[in-house]
Amino acid sequence: MLARLGALARRLAGDLAALECREDVALVSCIGSGLEDNPELVVLACERLHTAEVAVRELHSDTHSLSFVVPGPQRTRAVQVLHEAFVARRSAST
Repeated sequence: MLARLGALARRLAGDLAALECREDVALVSCIGSGLEDNPELVVLACERLHTAEVAVRELHSDTHSLSFVVPGPQRTRAVQVLHEAFVARRSAST
């Protein structure tokens, strides 16, 4: 997979400002509508990850997703924390 990604990156090199492939990090995302309209959700997610001692290296958001770049070894904990904050909380209230 990484070899194919590297080949693709070389073909696109002229169109990209920068591309870095790292195996030591993971992208963990929350998907749903209206995320951009609720900045308190970003704060909640960041607070929960911080409390769980998950090191967020980058944060990306748009209308339908909230994504965190975290150290690879912390990816499972990050998923658990975000699930507890959003999915389990929503299930409990229905």
